[in-house]
Amino acid sequence: MKRIRWTAALIPPRRVGLIPTWLFVLLALAAYLATAVLARQLVGAGPVATIWPPAAVALAALLLGGWWMLPLIILGDILAMKLTGLPTLPLAVVGGTVSLIAGVVLYRRIVSRAPLPQRFNESVRLILIVLPVIAAITAVTGVGALRLADLLDRFSTPMLVTSWWLGDLLGLIVFTPLLMALGARLCGLTGTFHSRKRGYAWERAIVPVVSIGALAATWHPALAPGFATMAELPGIHVVPILLALFMLMLWSALRLSSLTTFLVTPILVVAGLRLGLAGLASLESSAVIAQWLALLPTLLVMSATALLIEAGDRDRDQYERRLRFRSRHDPLTGLLNRRAFAEQARTRLSGGDEPWLLGYMDLDQFQSINDTLGHGSGDEMLAELTESIRTILEPEDCLARLGGDEFGLIVSGRWDEVGEQRMRALHGQVGKFRFVRSGQSFSTRATIGVTPLAGDPEDYERLLGTADTACIAAKESGGNRILYSAGPDRVYRRLAEMRQIPVIQQAIDEDRVELYEQPLFRLDGSESSPMIEILCRLRSDEGYLLMPEAFIPVAERFGLMPAVDRMVVRHAIEWLGKCAAPPRRCFINLSAASINDPEFTAFLIEAISDDSVDPFRLGFEITETAAIQHYETASDLIDRLRALGCLIALDDFGTGMSSFGHLQHLNVDIVKIDGQFVRDLTERPINEAIVRSIAEIGHSTGILTVAEWVESAEVVAIIKRIGIDYAQGYHFGRPSPVK
Repeated sequence: MKRIRWTAALIPPRRVGLIPTWLFVLLALAAYLATAVLARQLVGAGPVATIWPPAAVALAALLLGGWWMLPLIILGDILAMKLTGLPTLPLAVVGGTVSLIAGVVLYRRIVSRAPLPQRFNESVRLILIVLPVIAAITAVTGVGALRLADLLDRFSTPMLVTSWWLGDLLGLIVFTPLLMALGARLCGLTGTFHSRKRGYAWERAIVPVVSIGALAATWHPALAPGFATMAELPGIHVVPILLALFMLMLWSALRLSSLTTFLVTPILVVAGLRLGLAGLASLESSAVIAQWLALLPTLLVMSATALLIEAGDRDRDQYERRLRFRSRHDPLTGLLNRRAFAEQARTRLSGGDEPWLLGYMDLDQFQSINDTLGHGSGDEMLAELTESIRTILEPEDCLARLGGDEFGLIVSGRWDEVGEQRMRALHGQVGKFRFVRSGQSFSTRATIGVTPLAGDPEDYERLLGTADTACIAAKESGGNRILYSAGPDRVYRRLAEMRQIPVIQQAIDEDRVELYEQPLFRLDGSESSPMIEILCRLRSDEGYLLMPEAFIPVAERFGLMPAVDRMVVRHAIEWLGKCAAPPRRCFINLSAASINDPEFTAFLIEAISDDSVDPFRLGFEITETAAIQHYETASDLIDRLRALGCLIALDDFGTGMSSFGHLQHLNVDIVKIDGQFVRDLTERPINEAIVRSIAEIGHSTGILTVAEWVESAEVVAIIKRIGIDYAQGYHFGRPSPVK
C-alpha cells in the first residue's frame, strides 16, 4: 500500500469531481449537523443516540473528498455536540477521528479504491468488517469520554459500549450506501456506480411512497397514542409490523434500482426505530436501553440483509453486463466485434431510405510492426490507433474490429464529394497516427474498400464481401488508397475467384487431380520420342474440370499452391513408376510458394529419392519471376535437384527487364522462351530479334532453348532457322490426359 503524503493530502483541491470544493464542504457540514440533530430527536435526550448517521456522512465525505476533510469533520463533531446539548468531549472527538482514519484506510485496502463498492464481496467486507471496526472504535472512546465526564453513573459500561456500537453501526450500515451513491452522482462520479433500472413503473412509485408514509405516520400526532400503546404490549406484537417493513426492503432490493433501495432502507429503519421505541421519553434508564438493545439487532439484520441482497443482485447485473459487452466487443480495442457490426449494418439496412456507406479497412504491412516490436506493442498500437480514429467519427457512424488488422466502417451519406471526403479523412487519420516506442516513431497506412450499404438485411454478407473484395483489389494495386466498389466487373470477378477457394480446397483434400501432358519436340529430329510437360486439372465435387487459369491465380493468392504442387508431384511420380513406356523426360511445374516452403522442399527431395522412379526422367520448371523473388532458396533447390539427376527449366524467360543477367547466376539446363515473343514472330520483327538473342546466348552457354506457344508452321520455320532446340505448342499437340 502506498504511503500517505499528509502534506499533499491535507491541501483541498479546487473541485471535488464536478462541483466546487466550497460547495462540497458546505453540503457535507450541513448534512453532518442536520443528521446529528435529527438522530437526537428520535427518542428524546439521553447519553447515547439510538442511531448515529453523522458517522456515515463523515465516512462518505472522506472517501469522496479526501484526507483534507478531516479538520472539517472534527469541527462538525464539535458543533454537533453543541447543537445536541452535549458537552464537548475531546476523547470522543479524537476517537471519532481515529475511527474514520482507520475505516478509510481499511476500506481502501480490503474493499475498493472507488468511492462505492462495485462487487458483492466488496459490499460484504464493507458491512461486516469496515463499518463494525469504525463503530467499535467510536463506542469505546465515546463511552470512555462519558465516563471521564461523570455522565454515566447509572449505567454499566458493557451495556453502554454495546448500545453505542449498535447505534453507530446501524447508522453506518443504513446511511453510508445512500450518502456515497448520492455524493458520487453529485460530484459527477457516476462512472463508478451503475444503478439497475428494473421493476414496473407502479413498483417504482409505490414502494418509496409507502416507505415515506410509514415514517410520517410515526410522527403524526393522531397516531402517536396508538404507537405508544403498542409499545407497552409484549414485543411479539411489534414483529408483524417490522416484518412488513422488511418485506418492503426486500421488494426494493430485488426489483428496484440500487439508489431506490439505498433511499428506502434508512427510511424504513428509522420508521422501525420510531415504532419500536414509541412512548419512551428518553434513554435515561437501563430498562429502556435494554429494550432498545433488543430492537437494534433486528433492525441491523433487516437492513444488512436487504443491502447485501441488493449488492448481490447488482453484482450479478454488472457481471451480465460485462458478459454482454464482451460478446459484442473486441477485448483489445473495445470496438464492436464482427457479430455486433453485422447487427448494426442489418439495422441500418432495415431502417429506411437513409444512405450509408460500408467500408472494409485493412492496415498495410502491420505485420512488420508486430515483427519489429512484438505482438504486445502491436496490440497497444492498435488500441491507440482506434482511439485516434474514433475522434473524427460522427455519433451515428460505426467502427468495428473484424479481426487482426481488419476493420469495418459504417459512415452516413452517399459516395459523393462529401462521402468521399469523409472516407479520406478516416484514411488520413490512420496515416497521421504515430506510435512511439523506445524513442522511435512507427506509423502505418490503410487500404479501404467502400460500397453503398443499400438493400435488405439479408444482403449484408454480400455487401461486406463486395467491400472486402474492393479492399483486396486496392491492396493489389499498391495499397494505401480508397477504392469505391472497384467497378462491378472487377469486384464480381474477384468474388467469383473467392468462391473457388472452398472448391479448390475440397479437391485438394479429396485428392481430385487429373494429370495432362503436352509434348516438347526436338526441332532437328535427333530424338525419336518427345519430352513432356505435366499439366494438371482439378475435378470439382460436381464433376466439372477446373482449368489452370481458373484455379492457379486463386490458389497462389490464398497460399494453396504448395498443396497443389505436392499433389501433382506425388501423382506424376506414381504414374512414371507404373508407366510401361515412360517419356524421355517429364517436366513438372513448381510455384513460387512451393520453392520458398522448406516442408515442400523436403517432401520433393524425399519423393525423388524413392527407388520407384529414375530421377533422370524428371525435370522441373520454375518461372523466372519465382526464381528471382526467392533467389537463395531457388538456387539451393536447383542445385539439389540437379545433383539428383533432374533437369531444371527456367519458364517464361524474357519477361523480366534483366532476364539475360539472371542466366549467369541461375544454374539451369533449359530456358523456355515466353510465348508472347513466339506467337507473334511472323508479325513483329522485334520478337524475332529477342528470340534470336536468347538462342545465341543458349548456344554459347550450353543451355537448351524451348519455344512455347508454337501454333503454326510459319513459326516453326522461323525458330528452326534461328536455332531454337525444342518447340511446344498447339501445332505439335494440345494437352491431353496422361496415358
